[in-house]
Amino acid sequence: MMKITRSGLIGAVLAVVVAGAAAAEMRRDLTADAGGELDSLFEALAAAPNVTVAIHIEAKIRKRWIAAGGPTLALITSRALDAILKKDYDHALDLIETAIALDPDYAEAWNQRATIHYLRDNYGQALVDLERTLALEPRHFGALADLGQVFRDLGDKPRALAAFRAALKLNPNMKKVREAADKLAPEVDGREL
Repeated sequence: MMKITRSGLIGAVLAVVVAGAAAAEMRRDLTADAGGELDSLFEALAAAPNVTVAIHIEAKIRKRWIAAGGPTLALITSRALDAILKKDYDHALDLIETAIALDPDYAEAWNQRATIHYLRDNYGQALVDLERTLALEPRHFGALADLGQVFRDLGDKPRALAAFRAALKLNPNMKKVREAADKLAPEVDGREL
């Protein structure tokens, strides 16, 4: 068994801090470099002529969001997504919390943590994490759609509809979100006579 010395522990902690700082810096560099490209992708998504084109553009945007944290955080996030699909929420949460610790400004980690909390029916924490996601990336249509789901599940139909509509403004081809908004609209806005 290997004995860990105090200086070894301090070195390990410093390595994690340096890695986190490097990841944060890389994320800022990617965001700055990709700003124009991401803006163009959002414009193309809003104007997509059909669902097939929209799905292709949406995939590019999601890829940019995951890559924004750099290769280490992208790998952690990908592994967390795999764990979520396998319903191993404890492992997914551990991975995502590591990503957040390395770079608290990595929006996609907050979004994925919100998903985990939502799947565990922890709506309060999901809302907190979705708010953080949207503070970091206001155009995160996935977070807006999820926000609508949380509000709908909590019975707050006006806020749910507002979140769904905000998501659809960015990504008009999200079929399930459109269906949810169309179902809520008469209840919130009233029915035409």
